[in-house]
Amino acid sequence: MTMLLVQSVQQSVVARRASLLDRLLVRVWRQSVDVALAGGASPEGSVSLALRSTQLVRMREREDLAYQFDRLADQARTLKSPRGRSAAIAPVGIEFAERELRDLADHLLVHGPVAARGVALARLLLTDGNGPLYRPLGNDSLRSAVLTAATALEPLNEW
Repeated sequence: MTMLLVQSVQQSVVARRASLLDRLLVRVWRQSVDVALAGGASPEGSVSLALRSTQLVRMREREDLAYQFDRLADQARTLKSPRGRSAAIAPVGIEFAERELRDLADHLLVHGPVAARGVALARLLLTDGNGPLYRPLGNDSLRSAVLTAATALEPLNEW
């Protein structure tokens, strides 16, 4: 069982174990919880936020995301329309932000603490079909979103 720190009704932080139901709810509502964390919700604000934050900052999750960002940067050079994706990505935006994508991947792989908000922002870049990866608002929209995610990975930005 995972031990979580969550904010109680009295606004104090208390320790609580994550139940099977908690895990199931986070799995079902993962995208919504990620949106909340990316938007700045406190990881201690609820059991769902605390549990998802714990999942996001694990090295395995970060390695998977870093691999996907590196793969995207590689595909931008070799293919104009990467295959095997459920939604068409915008290769021009990826080409324009290639260096930033690789830097984000490197930041995700740093050993040590990272902020859950940054990992959530990075994950949403890949999973939000309405985001700048899939529907760029200009060449700089993806670059800006990637830089925001990389900056938000720094744990001191959470304070």
